[in-house]
Amino acid sequence: MTTVLSLDDVRLAGRTVLYRVDVNSPLEPSTGAFLDDSRLRSILDTLRDLSDAKVVIMGHQSRPGK
Repeated sequence: MTTVLSLDDVRLAGRTVLYRVDVNSPLEPSTGAFLDDSRLRSILDTLRDLSDAKVVIMGHQSRPGK
């Protein structure tokens, strides 16, 4: 069986971490501003846990109207 590690199990200080987030939040069509930023706010705890690492955030926002 494969062991799944958590952030508490690895030392990431000073290392580069790729953090993939699924944004897919509704946008205001005329301005592109987020109408609901709850998914963005939900990643803050993990970003705080990664504060000693170099973090590259990769996100995805679905196409408008999809």
